[in-house]
Amino acid sequence: MAERLQIVHLEDNPLDAELVAVRLEREGVLADVQVVHSAADFEARLRERPPDLILADYALPGFDGLTALTLTRRLLPHVPYIFVTGEMGEELAIETLKQGATDYVLKTRLSRLPQAVRRAVAESRERAARRGAVAAARAERERLQVTLASIGDAVIATDIHERITLLNPVAQALTGWSAAEAVGQPVEVVFRILNELTRAAVESPVARVLREGVVAGLANHTVLLRRDGSEIPIDDSGAPIRDGQGQLMGVVLVFRDVTARRSAEQALRNAHDTAQLSAERLQRLLAVSARLAQAVTPQDVIKVAVRQGREAVGASAGVAFLREDERPEMRVVYAVEYPASILVRVVPLEEPAPATEALLSGEPVWIESRAELRARYPRRSGEGYEAVAAVPLVGHGRPRGVLGFSFAERKTFSPDERKLLTSLAQQCVQALERAELYEQAQRLNADLDERVRERTAALNAANSALATEMDQRRNVERKMEQWREAERERMAREVHDELGGNLTALKMDLARAARGADLPAAASSALNGAMNDIDTIIDMVRHVAYELRPAVLDQFGLLAALQVHFEQFLRHSGQDGEFETTLEELSLAPDAATACYRIFQEALTNVARHAQASRVMAQVTIDGGEGVVRVIDNGQGMAPDLLLNGGGRLGVVGMRERAQLFGGRLKISSAAGTGTTVELRLPLAA
Repeated sequence: MAERLQIVHLEDNPLDAELVAVRLEREGVLADVQVVHSAADFEARLRERPPDLILADYALPGFDGLTALTLTRRLLPHVPYIFVTGEMGEELAIETLKQGATDYVLKTRLSRLPQAVRRAVAESRERAARRGAVAAARAERERLQVTLASIGDAVIATDIHERITLLNPVAQALTGWSAAEAVGQPVEVVFRILNELTRAAVESPVARVLREGVVAGLANHTVLLRRDGSEIPIDDSGAPIRDGQGQLMGVVLVFRDVTARRSAEQALRNAHDTAQLSAERLQRLLAVSARLAQAVTPQDVIKVAVRQGREAVGASAGVAFLREDERPEMRVVYAVEYPASILVRVVPLEEPAPATEALLSGEPVWIESRAELRARYPRRSGEGYEAVAAVPLVGHGRPRGVLGFSFAERKTFSPDERKLLTSLAQQCVQALERAELYEQAQRLNADLDERVRERTAALNAANSALATEMDQRRNVERKMEQWREAERERMAREVHDELGGNLTALKMDLARAARGADLPAAASSALNGAMNDIDTIIDMVRHVAYELRPAVLDQFGLLAALQVHFEQFLRHSGQDGEFETTLEELSLAPDAATACYRIFQEALTNVARHAQASRVMAQVTIDGGEGVVRVIDNGQGMAPDLLLNGGGRLGVVGMRERAQLFGGRLKISSAAGTGTTVELRLPLAA
């Protein structure tokens, strides 16, 4: 769809304005026509939005067409302006065109208006396009100038005759020529280049580009000969400049100063060489460290250090000296490739030599020629070697020896080699101290092992004697316990049989006497009282006999004895309780059964005396080949410190020892206010 023109029509006659709009529409001019009548409306419309075209009547009340034209050219100088007026003489028409009007059309000849509008708009757009192109070209030229001025490389442009047409600031600085002096000069005058190695002139890339029409560059080692005669290493390239039809118009030459790059490359090469040397030295040191770590004895350490140092620096021979204690001499402890005829096994410290100087000063000695050796040590001939290195072995601030290396030819010791041998000496000292400590530790360990063996044998003998003594003690205690039980049984039998029998006989005698007819009442009463006392004594005798040895234990077994004793305990103590078991019998060894009964008896006695319990429970079970007897009360319990002290006066120690005597264990669980549980475990009879 065609774009509609935006037209401002300055006209005070509505009819004329309508005729203009109709004529444009009839002739196919698509336009939105806005009619304004006054100067204020006209100016406001121009400021609001620039139109594509202005139509104006020349004669208006209080506002003529020339004034409107002047305002239009001030605000919108490029908008076409056509006068549409009733009368206009030739001179006036020419004057309006001089003032900037695009055209004029008489109202009596409106048929010309559409053509005039189309032409004016077309010319206006063409001029706008030209202005845009010119502005773009100017901007491109300015951008190119700024780019060439700010680019980091030097740029020279030439025509097809190899004459300079442009020289940017960097090129001016490198060549020493100003742009004013260089423009128009042949390029080989300003851009003179030589081969840095051969000093021969080098063909300019400009000539090759013009000859071959391709991009051309410089060979390596090219230098630019500046105007003042100084030289700068450069690299460059030349490229052809072609027009829109591909025709060669000239050459652009781009080059740069590579001094910094060459310095950086050289520094990089030096750093690489240094890093490589350092890496090699590190590899050697790592290899030495690995071998020294495997060396166990001081002699092994010395061998590794001498051999590795000799290989690392390419020495012809190597030797190690050590000084023992504070002796005024050093001894050769290891040597490689030294002839026996010149090898001195003992070197006095007062003798001037590289090794003694290194030991006494604590600093390495580097002798790089035989002349230097003779100058420093006149009494030494060098023994056929040209160079010597002597590096002290310093440990804890004290020189302990020297590593020496001899060379058949003159030798300049590089910093890397000096560091290598110094590091080797340091590692050798550390490894030597480690090996000596290891030997010392081995001796100490051997002594300690012997002492441990002796002490262990003594302890084993003591333990064996103690175990024998403890077994004997247990046997004695077990026999004593058996004797005590046997004695209790005898005493119970005598008390029950003899004392009980005598009391019974006495009671029978008293009874016969009481049946006498002639006894006074008082005597009869006394006899009856005596018989009652005898009954009480008989009960006490039976109780004592039971306590000494309950007959039920021998007659009916342990389980029945425990149950009977528990029921008697409840009856005498008045407490509530229960005896729990699912067993028909509890089969323990006779002595163990007696011990179990006594411990059970003691536990219930403690409950009665100390627990202040209202309920007590006894449990008898079998668990893992052991008979288990528990006494559980809900009394006041025992404090932890009382348990730790063995139960105080509660007989816990005796109960525990009695259990251990027969291979059992006693465990008491209690806390203040929570009651007490006494658990006894004894092995079942085999």
